[in-house]
Amino acid sequence: MTLGAIGSDGAGKLVESQLQQEDLVYHIHKEDNTLTGQCAVTVNDGDRTCIAVLDACEAYPASHIESVLARPEVQSCKAFYTTGFFVESNFKACQLMAEHALKNNRLFCFNFAAEYLFESRQAEILEMLEFSDFVFCNRDEAFAATQ
Repeated sequence: MTLGAIGSDGAGKLVESQLQQEDLVYHIHKEDNTLTGQCAVTVNDGDRTCIAVLDACEAYPASHIESVLARPEVQSCKAFYTTGFFVESNFKACQLMAEHALKNNRLFCFNFAAEYLFESRQAEILEMLEFSDFVFCNRDEAFAATQ
């Protein structure tokens, strides 16, 4: 099961079409008059660079996750996963997901996502660690977490 936000554009329609084609359970918030977030990734000599435009992701309402967490198909989820990028765009939604996982004895997995996030979101990211059963990061992200 996946959740997130898409805009009212071709990219959003493509995301939804792919989710349907893969027969995935999804709960997507559709944001009118907004573009779907996109990310380009390059890897050069093992170094990764991401260039992202968040758009609809930044408009994802915490109220959407509250309604999704109450659904039966979510109650059967054994693990929840999110990233530092989501902390940046909607920390409240991350908190709700983490609290739900803890309260329902489910695994909570967290990906640091990028070392630069620690410059502005260190307190929030470290709070997510308190809920985390598994943390994903690379060496540079782990180092940033200790600063």
